[in-house]
Amino acid sequence: MFPASDSALQEFVAFQSQSCAYGTLKNYIYGVREYHLAQGLPFAPLAERVGVYWALKGVRRVHGRPSQPKQALTFEVLQQVHRHATQHGPLEGDEHTVFTAMLVGMFGLLRKDNLCPGKTRAAHAGAHLRRGDVAFGTLADGTKVAWLRLRRSKTNQFGERALLVPLLEIGGPLCPVTALRKHMADVVAPPDSPLFMAKPAGGRRPVAMTHRFFVARMKRMLGAAGLEPARFAGHSLRRGGATLAFRLGCARHLIQAHGDWLSDVVDRYNEMGPEARLVLPRALARFVATLRP
Repeated sequence: MFPASDSALQEFVAFQSQSCAYGTLKNYIYGVREYHLAQGLPFAPLAERVGVYWALKGVRRVHGRPSQPKQALTFEVLQQVHRHATQHGPLEGDEHTVFTAMLVGMFGLLRKDNLCPGKTRAAHAGAHLRRGDVAFGTLADGTKVAWLRLRRSKTNQFGERALLVPLLEIGGPLCPVTALRKHMADVVAPPDSPLFMAKPAGGRRPVAMTHRFFVARMKRMLGAAGLEPARFAGHSLRRGGATLAFRLGCARHLIQAHGDWLSDVVDRYNEMGPEARLVLPRALARFVATLRP
């Protein structure tokens, strides 16, 4: 039976496709691969096993589901959430903490792992911002700025470099710098503590805001504001910030550097609207017009 031949794996794929989704079936194949390697048996990559590779592709074409990325959390969405949350008074407590994290995440184009801890077994665990990673200052023109020092991330798993992400004071209720100052003043914690801390009931000491807590509370606020929580996730902040930057005409390399993308995956967030789509046809039309007698 082992090592498994290509024909045996093809029959296995065809048979299991009657009751398994494509993703599950692919995991089964990887399980077979891991068993081979654990037993010291050879297992050629799927790209070299042409019959198995195309059998899986066929299953995906017939039974696969298209990816459904979460919706970008736009500036307009933040306005709607804040407007609803402050109907009866200013944001306080955990709601203010969560909303501040939303502002910092969107304007900083941050990953969820940089906002709060949660994936203790991830290769980039410990990537969350700490109190000591924030430095407030003033630029030459008088603009207030908050510098965020990212020590680790998905693209910097071993902390080989430090990335400085600036947030500028923009004024108004959606200013990330003002909100961050207020949160750090309201919830006092040591420099090595996570940046965003929640206050448990009963006056107990503040605790770190985890992924689960942050996303659950964010979705609750979105739902209360009349939006569909299921359409959003922690990644919606990063996606929303990048989408807004593209919409404002920011250069691609600046967006890539600010969000710490090392590949061209950043181009996925360049969601061109109708006006942007008309730029090329209009240029072609103007060129043709110059050729007319």
